[in-house]
Formats: sequence, structure tokens, C-alpha cells
Amino acid sequence: MIVICLVGFSGSGKTLVAKHFENTVYVTDIIKKEIEKKTKNFSEELIKDTYYLNLYKHEDLLTKNIINKLLSKLEKKIKYIFLDDVKTKLQIKNLKKYFSVKIISVESHKADRINRLSALGFELWKILQWEKYCFDIRLLQNQADYKILNFGTLKNLSAEINKLKNSWLPTI
Repeated sequence: MIVICLVGFSGSGKTLVAKHFENTVYVTDIIKKEIEKKTKNFSEELIKDTYYLNLYKHEDLLTKNIINKLLSKLEKKIKYIFLDDVKTKLQIKNLKKYFSVKIISVESHKADRINRLSALGFELWKILQWEKYCFDIRLLQNQADYKILNFGTLKNLSAEINKLKNSWLPTI
């Protein structure tokens, strides 16, 4: 099985890309399960602000949970599976111990990403603060096997995804 890691900054369109593919594992779902196990009576906002950062500080736990989720899919004989929202070099390194890994970079202008996230209710200072912790994203984007440029409309993004489906995916 090939694990195709979607990398990019928040609001770049990774999840929109992932939704076009049947076999997708969402890192945020794994994080949410960890949050539910560890917390009960805290405000949701406090949990998101602190726990997301702590999981990335202790990413061995996060990566272990990601790998376990992917290993559970092995018996289905899937050729490839998409992993939405990979953020660090260590995650990629650990995934490569178990799987063949490809990286797709989803790129978008910072102003567009901020506008998308603001429309979803995120505050600007939180967006900018979060990006300070995402040191490896740019490095991973530079190592990408394929790039999706999300610089236009949803129609443009769909065209980029179709190019991926029709030209690159069949070759791996």
C-alpha cells in the first residue's frame, strides 16, 4: 500500500482534495479521538489551542496512532490511501518505516488561506500563531512528488484534482 501524504498550510485546500478520494485517513480525526480520551470537562477552544500543539510536540504518539489506523486498512488490499494534513518530517520518516510514501503539496496564497479560515470562524492571530509551529511544512512541500496549486476557484481546484487522478496516480 502506498500512503499519499497531503501537506500544506491550514486553509490551502488539503481536505477538499482528500474528499475527492475514497480511501482517506484524516489526521484531525485521530487527534480528535485522542482529545476525547484525555479530556472531558474543558472548553473546546482551550482543548484545541493546547492539545493540538502538545500532540505535535509529542508527535511520536500521534504518528503511532496514524500508523495503527493505516495498518488497519492493509487487509482491504487498497493500492493507495490518502493521509490528510501531515505536518512534520518526523511523521514522514516514521511512515516510511512501514509504507511506501508519496507527498502531494497543496499550495495556496497566504491571503487566500487566511480569508478561508476567517470565513470558518478562525481568528487571524490564532492562524498566524499556529503557523509558527508548522516548521516543516515548507520543507515537505519542497520534497513533494506532486503539487496541486489552489490559486483560483473551486472549479480550478477540481481541474487540478482531475489532472492528479488522470495523469499522476496511474503511474505510481
